[in-house]
Amino acid sequence: MTGKIFVETLRRNWRIMLYWGIGMGLYGVMITVAVLDDKSLQQIMQVIETMPSFIIQGFMGGADIEFMSSADGYFAIKFFSMALLIYSLYAVTAGLAVTANDEDAGIMDVFLSMPVPRWAVMLERALAFAVMMIGVLALTYLGVLIGSMFVPQVSYDLVHIGVTFANIYPSMIFVLSMTVLFGVLFRRRSVALGVTAAVVAGSYFLDFVASGAPDSFLGTLGYLSYFRFNDGVRVMQFGLEPLNIGLLVAVAVLLLALALWRFQKRDIGL
Repeated sequence: MTGKIFVETLRRNWRIMLYWGIGMGLYGVMITVAVLDDKSLQQIMQVIETMPSFIIQGFMGGADIEFMSSADGYFAIKFFSMALLIYSLYAVTAGLAVTANDEDAGIMDVFLSMPVPRWAVMLERALAFAVMMIGVLALTYLGVLIGSMFVPQVSYDLVHIGVTFANIYPSMIFVLSMTVLFGVLFRRRSVALGVTAAVVAGSYFLDFVASGAPDSFLGTLGYLSYFRFNDGVRVMQFGLEPLNIGLLVAVAVLLLALALWRFQKRDIGL
């Protein structure tokens, strides 16, 4: 592995990373400055409490009402309950750019006919996007830090918020690896995108419904969703859950290994 493909991938895609990071950072600023003081927070919570209980439970996950009524709880519900779904979209676009986009453009055959190891093509591209994912999360967190400066009277726990941002990363790696695998298996961008989008949307819906009915059969089915192993609201309150992180990373590595194995066996149509 020479690193040339890694560097070239960074050079071609860093602007997209920047746009995503700035956009999510502005979203973080908007949510952070929404709470001006304890009075405004109570008014916001009164509105939230009028919502149906299953919807509240779906968004708050494993957190409790007392935590919800704090500034950190409000931020966790407003941002982290949706953040992984949004970041998953970036991970999907990144995964498609590893092989599927070139396959769809008809240039992968030419590229693989060159004296470049196939595993290096996939691995260096995937690693480059994994690094850029860190950039997106870091830029978003920077936005939250800037937003908190506008409301110094509100006591956000910026350390816990930062830890919860870090907790999103394994799930993004999982989505990246899954998308890469689908891209290698189907070799058509539209098919890979459709299957991956169905998994992401289905996982989010399943986790939302399962969180709203934790004591039912649906609550057990929720463990089929990768969102269940993220639960940013719960992490914000109780801290990281190493078992969930380890499971996501292990599955991501397995999916990427399967993609590498299948890519090695790909025929060149020249």
